Amino acid sequence: SRFYFLGDDDLLEIIGNASEPGKVLPHLGKMFASIATLNSVPCEDEGVLAKFDAMLSKDGEKVTLHSPIVVTDKMNVKEWLKQLED
Repeated sequence: SRFYFLGDDDLLEIIGNASEPGKVLPHLGKMFASIATLNSVPCEDEGVLAKFDAMLSKDGEKVTLHSPIVVTDKMNVKEWLKQLED
């Protein structure tokens, strides 16, 4: 759904780096208005690739998420982006 707003190069980079959420973050601004990136929280749990607890705007504003988004090695990009959208 949000992938509609991306060009071919961006889409290929996101899909190609699905197991590295940090490489997907630079593309959030093209999919979500006013979101520059996500705030990453350290997480040592097995199988967890990343844990995000807040959205950050280009102006430095921080909006805490109601519940953190935990990206696991079993999730695809679309799943955790859907959690962000909800």
